[in-house]
Parts: sequence; structure tokens; C-alpha cells
Amino acid sequence: MAKNSIVFMMDYRGDQLQIGGTSNYLKLLAPRVRDLGFDVRVAMPYSNRTEDVLDFMSEQNITVDNVDISPQFGNVFDRIYAAYSYFSRVRPDLAHFILPWWNSCEYGILGARLASIGSRIVTYQSFPEKIDEKIF
Repeated sequence: MAKNSIVFMMDYRGDQLQIGGTSNYLKLLAPRVRDLGFDVRVAMPYSNRTEDVLDFMSEQNITVDNVDISPQFGNVFDRIYAAYSYFSRVRPDLAHFILPWWNSCEYGILGARLASIGSRIVTYQSFPEKIDEKIF
């Protein structure tokens, strides 16, 4: 039986990364999902503001793909096409979008839908800037 696969997608690359602790949420969630037997990938734009996530995922042996559907990337069509192309190539069983505010991943969701990714979920959260290992 093949492993189920999941892609965690973040769609930002600038200063907004630290709003709500989204990167910390991903750092907590991705390794735990992997440890439950999923094939885990992270899709996000590479930037100086995402280096900590890239370094952490590398240490955890989790693949990170450079996929930019951020507002800085371009117009609506470019962003949807980038998400569609990525999901068409990778074909995960589940696409999980992590957003720091209510409207930040519509292009990824639409791209995954157009690529016929059947399961798509969105998590909206607020997470502390630092993770207390004793609690989590």
C-alpha cells in the first residue's frame, strides 16, 4: 500500500510571514504528520524571510519545493497557474493550506482544484512566536 501524501502550502514570502506564528505552526505540524506515516512536502517561496522554515525542514528531512504564489509573484493568472502546475506535477492526496489571514490562499486552493486534487483543507491559526517544547 502506497503512503498517503500531503503538501503543506504557504503563499507568502515577505514580512507577513511572522504574523500569527504560521511558520511555527508548520514546524510543529509537518514532522508530526510525517511521523504518522505520510509522505510530506512543503511548498513555499524561497526568500530571506522563509530561510528558517527551509532550514528546519531540511533538518527534519522534509522536502521543500520553491513554489511562489505570493502577492509579490504576479497577477492572479500567474499565481493560479503556478499552483496548478505544481499540483499537476506533484499530485498529492491532500493539499493543506496554511494561512495567516482569511483570504491568503485562494489561488492555491483554486490551482489544486483545477489539478483535480480531491482533498483540500485550510487552517487558519494564531500561534506563538516561540514554541514551548514542554507544552507541545
